[in-house]
Amino acid sequence: MDIKLSVIIPVYNAGKYLNCCIHHLQKQTLKDIEFLFIIDKPTDGSDKVVKDFAMNDPRFVVIENEQNLHIGICRNKGIELSKGKYIAFCDHDDYMDPSMYADLITIAEKCDADIVVSPSIIEYENMRKKGQKIEYFNNSSDRFYFLERLVGKKNYDAPGQEYLWENGNMWNKIFKKEIINKNNIRFVDTKSCCYEDVLFQYRCFFNAENISTTSIPYYHHILFGNNTSLNPNYASSVNTLNFLRCLYNLLKEESIDDSYNKRFKSTLIRYINYSTISILHKNLSLRDFFRTLNMIKEDNEMRSLFLSTDLSDVLKTKSRIRYSRNIVFYYILRFLLS
Repeated sequence: MDIKLSVIIPVYNAGKYLNCCIHHLQKQTLKDIEFLFIIDKPTDGSDKVVKDFAMNDPRFVVIENEQNLHIGICRNKGIELSKGKYIAFCDHDDYMDPSMYADLITIAEKCDADIVVSPSIIEYENMRKKGQKIEYFNNSSDRFYFLERLVGKKNYDAPGQEYLWENGNMWNKIFKKEIINKNNIRFVDTKSCCYEDVLFQYRCFFNAENISTTSIPYYHHILFGNNTSLNPNYASSVNTLNFLRCLYNLLKEESIDDSYNKRFKSTLIRYINYSTISILHKNLSLRDFFRTLNMIKEDNEMRSLFLSTDLSDVLKTKSRIRYSRNIVFYYILRFLLS
């Protein structure tokens, strides 16, 4: 049987959400499908849960890591071992509608698409923000629409959909495997770099010739306090700086238009914002801060980018109050780097 779609699911301490995720994967109406579970040395028994389900479902492929590799390298292992023409990525604590993969494959085959995109439903649990929302979605098939928003907002007052959160998700898309392998696209090691999904997708969208979309939301992303993206170790200042460096290098390699520079500098300001909040909340130690400072000093390009980012425009926007403490922090940083 030819596999149309390989779904890659890294598993690490998924807890109570794993059963729900697996049940919804089993309900998928697409027949020619495989599910690759990359077991990343969990300590909560998640590996046993996956193995028990796999005993009764031939579509389940279980790959166990000998050591904890983190999500980026786990996804790379899944790509290498996948047999499908298309590849999808699923988080171990999310779920999706039964027809999701069948519908996306139908669109992909009809349009010979390299990437198919759909909106997601974000569900909030165990957080101050409750309920759910359907993310903003623009039914654009222009790859530059996605590339711009993976880089950053066009200005400081732009709404959330202008940035990667609602455009940089892995789980609401399927990718033609040929595009990934032909261009040697892989995830960075998330032990030393965060936002690996943005870097991966940037290269995918840049090399895609045909992008299709659907306005139907299928995928439910559960957002709660223990999500990887909310973990201060994952998005440490060092890892974030490495991400910014990787993204900037991609922009240089692809000789992207200068209009992307403003979006990138907007992302740089978001980093300053994150660092300020992290220090105030004691998620970022002064030792980590000065380590990052030294990294910037040793990297002439990143140092020049920091020093050339003019925040005076922010004072003219509606966000000036929200960004005021970050501007103070930025000029302190600028002074230390000078």
